[in-house]
Amino acid sequence: MNLGLRKYILKCPRCGFEIEANPYVMRCPKCGELLDTLLITDKVRFNWSNLRGRGVWRYRELLPEVGNVITMGEGATPLIKLRSYSNAYVKFEGANPTGSFKDRGMTVASRWPHQ
Repeated sequence: MNLGLRKYILKCPRCGFEIEANPYVMRCPKCGELLDTLLITDKVRFNWSNLRGRGVWRYRELLPEVGNVITMGEGATPLIKLRSYSNAYVKFEGANPTGSFKDRGMTVASRWPHQ
């Protein structure tokens, strides 16, 4: 099962078991711990200086491979500087289309059924 996940592996933080990335496997088959998703950096060509645009899809090279992108600007939320801390910012997730941080993940996940 590929589903555009060739650049990831799932790894158990408890026992170290590794498995090919699969959106239907969430727990380690050996010990039952929740699996971590790891990016296989050798399979990704990414340069921070080449980022263009706004929102989630500017990181397309790091995301699961999907066909056409459908977006409503998810993740293109403003950074707001905190007055009480000179070098601290927060993202205003309420500016996402549904007002939730969950929009970021759902814009990617909603593309899988269309592959």
